[in-house]
Amino acid sequence: MTRSTERDPEFPQKVMEAVGGKNKPLILYCGMGGSLETKTRSSKAAYKEGFEDVEKSFGKESRSLKACFELINAGFSNVKHLAGGFSTWRFEKRPVE
Repeated sequence: MTRSTERDPEFPQKVMEAVGGKNKPLILYCGMGGSLETKTRSSKAAYKEGFEDVEKSFGKESRSLKACFELINAGFSNVKHLAGGFSTWRFEKRPVE
């Protein structure tokens, strides 16, 4: 687990050494998870299908999405992202050890 707020130029190399290669499966997550979704959902009937939110024109940025971007650009081929992050995982009462 990494707790970082600044870009580490050695991050891809550190991950490769920790997991044993660039083809190993990785699931990245942080507290809020971020999203590439540009639609906002609402409980109001008028917006049942959602609507394009100008504030989210590029999704919702997060540390885990930034880490995915860095690893994919460094050649990692099996990178997955946990949408909604750990907080959503727990809210949905998914298993936690």
